[in-house]
Amino acid sequence: MELTTTKDLILQTAASLFGAKGFSATSVREISKACEVNISAINYHFETKENLFHQVVANQYEMVDKKITSLYGENLSFESFSLNVFRLFVQESTMLLCTYKMYLSDEFKNADNFILTTPENFGPPGINSFKKTLKNNHPKLSSAEIFFIIKNTFSVICHSAITLISPVLKNKLRSHPDYCLESQEKNIKKLINALMNNVS
Repeated sequence: MELTTTKDLILQTAASLFGAKGFSATSVREISKACEVNISAINYHFETKENLFHQVVANQYEMVDKKITSLYGENLSFESFSLNVFRLFVQESTMLLCTYKMYLSDEFKNADNFILTTPENFGPPGINSFKKTLKNNHPKLSSAEIFFIIKNTFSVICHSAITLISPVLKNKLRSHPDYCLESQEKNIKKLINALMNNVS
Protein backbone atom coordinates (compact mmCIF):
# COMPACT_ATOMS: atom_id res chain seq x y z
CA MET A 1 0.00 0.00 0.00
CA GLU A 2 1.27 3.48 -0.91
CA LEU A 3 2.01 5.56 2.18
CA THR A 4 2.16 8.73 0.10
CA THR A 5 -0.01 9.37 -2.94
CA THR A 6 1.55 10.58 -6.17
CA LYS A 7 -0.20 13.91 -5.71
CA ASP A 8 1.20 14.31 -2.18
CA LEU A 9 4.68 13.38 -3.39
CA ILE A 10 4.50 16.01 -6.14
CA LEU A 11 3.31 18.64 -3.63
CA GLN A 12 6.06 17.83 -1.12
CA THR A 13 8.77 17.92 -3.78
CA ALA A 14 7.42 21.10 -5.37
CA ALA A 15 7.26 22.80 -1.96
CA SER A 16 10.97 22.13 -1.38
CA LEU A 17 11.98 23.35 -4.83
CA PHE A 18 9.69 26.41 -4.94
CA GLY A 19 10.78 27.33 -1.43
CA ALA A 20 14.47 27.02 -2.26
CA LYS A 21 14.55 28.41 -5.81
CA GLY A 22 11.32 30.32 -6.38
CA PHE A 23 8.64 29.84 -9.01
CA SER A 24 10.44 31.01 -12.14
CA ALA A 25 13.66 29.12 -11.46
CA THR A 26 11.84 25.82 -10.85
CA SER A 27 10.66 23.87 -13.89
CA VAL A 28 7.99 21.18 -14.08
CA ARG A 29 10.65 18.89 -15.55
CA GLU A 30 12.85 19.47 -12.49
CA ILE A 31 9.96 18.65 -10.14
CA SER A 32 9.19 15.55 -12.21
CA LYS A 33 12.79 14.36 -12.00
CA ALA A 34 13.13 15.08 -8.26
CA CYS A 35 10.01 13.13 -7.28
CA GLU A 36 10.51 10.46 -9.98
CA VAL A 37 7.10 10.81 -11.63
CA ASN A 38 6.19 11.54 -15.24
CA ILE A 39 5.44 15.11 -16.28
CA SER A 40 2.06 13.76 -17.47
CA ALA A 41 1.24 12.86 -13.84
CA ILE A 42 1.93 16.45 -12.75
CA ASN A 43 -0.22 17.76 -15.59
CA TYR A 44 -2.99 15.31 -14.68
CA HIS A 45 -3.16 16.42 -11.05
CA PHE A 46 -2.54 20.16 -11.48
CA GLU A 47 -2.88 21.03 -15.20
CA THR A 48 -0.45 23.97 -14.97
CA LYS A 49 2.65 24.97 -13.03
CA GLU A 50 0.70 27.97 -11.67
CA ASN A 51 -2.02 25.69 -10.25
CA LEU A 52 0.65 23.52 -8.64
CA PHE A 53 2.29 26.57 -7.09
CA HIS A 54 -1.02 27.86 -5.71
CA GLN A 55 -1.78 24.45 -4.20
CA VAL A 56 1.67 24.28 -2.62
CA VAL A 57 1.23 27.72 -1.02
CA ALA A 58 -2.25 26.79 0.24
CA ASN A 59 -0.86 23.55 1.69
CA GLN A 60 1.96 25.44 3.42
CA TYR A 61 -0.61 27.76 5.01
CA GLU A 62 -2.68 24.80 6.20
CA MET A 63 0.40 23.01 7.56
CA VAL A 64 1.49 26.06 9.57
CA ASP A 65 -2.12 26.54 10.73
CA LYS A 66 -2.25 22.95 12.05
CA LYS A 67 1.08 23.27 13.83
CA ILE A 68 -0.04 26.48 15.55
CA THR A 69 -3.43 24.97 16.42
CA SER A 70 -1.66 22.03 18.11
CA LEU A 71 -0.07 24.52 20.55
CA TYR A 72 -3.43 25.76 21.80
CA GLY A 73 -4.47 25.07 25.39
CA GLU A 74 -7.47 26.45 27.29
CA ASN A 75 -5.37 27.49 30.28
CA LEU A 76 -2.61 29.20 28.27
CA SER A 77 -2.26 32.95 28.50
CA PHE A 78 -2.07 34.87 25.23
CA GLU A 79 1.55 35.71 26.01
CA SER A 80 2.50 32.06 26.62
CA PHE A 81 0.70 30.90 23.49
CA SER A 82 2.41 33.60 21.40
CA LEU A 83 5.84 32.65 22.76
CA ASN A 84 5.14 28.99 21.91
CA VAL A 85 4.34 30.03 18.33
CA PHE A 86 7.58 32.03 18.20
CA ARG A 87 9.60 29.01 19.43
CA LEU A 88 7.89 26.81 16.85
CA PHE A 89 8.94 29.18 14.08
CA VAL A 90 12.53 29.23 15.33
CA GLN A 91 12.64 25.42 15.55
CA GLU A 92 11.00 24.96 12.14
CA SER A 93 13.11 27.60 10.44
CA THR A 94 13.12 25.95 7.00
CA MET A 95 9.32 25.80 6.99
CA LEU A 96 9.04 29.47 7.92
CA LEU A 97 11.57 30.76 5.40
CA CYS A 98 10.23 28.65 2.52
CA THR A 99 6.64 29.62 3.27
CA TYR A 100 7.42 33.33 3.34
CA LYS A 101 9.52 33.10 0.20
CA MET A 102 6.53 31.62 -1.62
CA TYR A 103 4.04 34.10 -0.12
CA LEU A 104 6.17 36.99 -1.33
CA SER A 105 6.62 35.63 -4.83
CA ASP A 106 5.50 37.84 -7.71
CA GLU A 107 4.09 34.76 -9.40
CA PHE A 108 1.49 34.20 -6.66
CA LYS A 109 -1.38 35.82 -8.55
CA ASN A 110 -4.99 35.10 -9.44
CA ALA A 111 -5.35 32.51 -6.69
CA ASP A 112 -9.12 32.88 -6.36
CA ASN A 113 -9.52 29.63 -4.43
CA PHE A 114 -6.70 30.29 -1.99
CA ILE A 115 -7.70 29.84 1.66
CA LEU A 116 -6.79 33.40 2.69
CA THR A 117 -9.40 34.91 0.39
CA THR A 118 -12.35 33.69 2.49
CA PRO A 119 -13.50 36.33 5.03
CA GLU A 120 -13.83 33.86 7.92
CA ASN A 121 -10.23 32.70 7.50
CA PHE A 122 -8.67 36.08 6.75
CA GLY A 123 -5.54 36.55 8.77
CA PRO A 124 -2.38 34.67 9.69
CA PRO A 125 -2.24 30.90 10.07
CA GLY A 126 -3.51 29.81 13.46
CA ILE A 127 -5.78 32.85 13.74
CA ASN A 128 -8.63 30.86 15.31
CA SER A 129 -6.32 29.61 18.07
CA PHE A 130 -5.03 33.14 18.67
CA LYS A 131 -8.65 34.35 18.86
CA LYS A 132 -9.72 31.64 21.30
CA THR A 133 -6.73 32.29 23.55
CA LEU A 134 -7.47 36.01 23.67
CA LYS A 135 -11.19 35.48 24.29
CA ASN A 136 -10.46 33.00 27.10
CA ASN A 137 -8.26 35.53 28.88
CA HIS A 138 -9.93 38.80 27.85
CA PRO A 139 -13.62 38.17 27.13
CA LYS A 140 -14.50 41.88 26.92
CA LEU A 141 -12.30 42.59 23.90
CA SER A 142 -14.14 43.53 20.72
CA SER A 143 -13.55 41.71 17.42
CA ALA A 144 -11.65 44.73 16.08
CA GLU A 145 -9.41 44.83 19.18
CA ILE A 146 -8.74 41.09 18.92
CA PHE A 147 -7.73 41.34 15.27
CA PHE A 148 -5.54 44.38 16.02
CA ILE A 149 -3.68 42.49 18.77
CA ILE A 150 -3.28 39.30 16.71
CA LYS A 151 -2.09 41.11 13.58
CA ASN A 152 0.61 43.04 15.45
CA THR A 153 1.66 40.10 17.63
CA PHE A 154 1.96 37.75 14.67
CA SER A 155 4.01 40.35 12.77
CA VAL A 156 6.55 40.70 15.56
CA ILE A 157 6.68 36.91 16.08
CA CYS A 158 7.57 36.40 12.41
CA HIS A 159 10.04 39.29 12.34
CA SER A 160 11.76 38.09 15.53
CA ALA A 161 11.97 34.50 14.27
CA ILE A 162 13.31 35.49 10.85
CA THR A 163 15.86 37.77 12.53
CA LEU A 164 17.17 34.80 14.53
CA ILE A 165 17.21 32.23 11.74
CA SER A 166 18.43 34.36 8.83
CA PRO A 167 21.85 33.03 7.71
CA VAL A 168 23.00 36.56 6.82
CA LEU A 169 22.03 38.04 10.19
CA LYS A 170 23.52 35.09 12.06
CA ASN A 171 26.93 35.95 10.67
CA LYS A 172 26.63 39.71 11.21
CA LEU A 173 24.88 39.84 14.61
CA ARG A 174 26.20 36.72 16.32
CA SER A 175 27.93 38.70 19.10
CA HIS A 176 25.20 41.35 19.53
CA PRO A 177 23.66 41.12 23.05
CA ASP A 178 20.09 41.35 21.70
CA TYR A 179 20.65 38.65 19.10
CA CYS A 180 19.38 35.69 21.12
CA LEU A 181 16.15 33.82 21.83
CA GLU A 182 15.72 35.36 25.30
CA SER A 183 15.98 38.96 24.05
CA GLN A 184 13.51 38.32 21.23
CA GLU A 185 11.08 36.75 23.70
CA LYS A 186 11.36 39.81 25.95
CA ASN A 187 10.54 42.03 22.97
CA ILE A 188 7.44 39.95 22.16
CA LYS A 189 6.29 40.19 25.78
CA LYS A 190 6.79 43.98 25.78
CA LEU A 191 4.79 44.34 22.58
CA ILE A 192 1.91 42.22 23.88
CA ASN A 193 1.85 44.22 27.11
CA ALA A 194 1.77 47.49 25.13
CA LEU A 195 -1.01 46.19 22.86
CA MET A 196 -3.13 45.08 25.80
CA ASN A 197 -2.66 48.46 27.51
CA ASN A 198 -3.62 50.21 24.30
CA VAL A 199 -7.02 48.49 24.09
CA SER A 200 -7.85 48.36 27.80
